[in-house]
Order: sequence, then structure tokens, then C-alpha cells
Amino acid sequence: MRAAVIGFFGLIAATSAQAQQAARFDLSCDIKTSVKLNEGAETKNERTIRMSIDTASMKWCTHPCQPVQTIAETSPTILTLWDDALEPGHARTFTIDRVSGSYFLLSITPAGSMTAMGRCTPAPFTGTGVRTLF
Repeated sequence: MRAAVIGFFGLIAATSAQAQQAARFDLSCDIKTSVKLNEGAETKNERTIRMSIDTASMKWCTHPCQPVQTIAETSPTILTLWDDALEPGHARTFTIDRVSGSYFLLSITPAGSMTAMGRCTPAPFTGTGVRTLF
């Protein structure tokens, strides 16, 4: 009986650790960014970024993880990192599709807009490396 109880609590601890690990992960994202100013100028670039995501604490960051931000919403299929208007004339949305890895960011201000699209792949959780992120 005692062995069964110990085994049961060991299973609970393992399941809890697995859930925490599933809630904490990094993403390596290859993105293409376009910044368009209302005056007509446009700048484009391509780069790879690394992000740390913790859905348990609803926190995320782009390395080097300053600042750490709050996840707007999470579902089994979509991470919504931003979906708000900071002030009149501003709007932003930032989502990552958890099934396809699709990365989409749109930010609109009175001066112009920025879009970023790409693809993310999962990577081991690193936090910030120097200090604990979450």
C-alpha cells in the first residue's frame, strides 16, 4: 500500500513537471519585417529572433529579454502576444499559430505601420541565461 501511495505521488509530481515544461519554451523565428512610413518610405529586413514563452505565468520576451511582457491571450492553437490599442491612432496585434508556427505582427501608428511575418520552430526554454526570467 505504501509503495502504491509513493508511486501515485511520484506520478503527480512527474505530471506537474511535464506540464510546467510544456508551458515554458523558446521559439526560434525567421521573420521578414516591413516598416512603411506615411510619407512613402519603406524599409525591409530579414532576421532570426529567439523568444522565451511561459504560458503558466503569461509572460514572454524577445531575447535578450528586456522588457518581459504579458501574454494577451493563449489557446491550444494561437498565442496572442499583443492585441490592443495603446492610445488613439495606435493599434497592434501579434500572434503565433501554435500548429503551423506562423508568426504575424502588425503595428499601426499615426506615422505609419510595421508588419512582420515568418515561421517559428520550438526550442528548449532558456529564459534569459543570466537571471531567471519567470
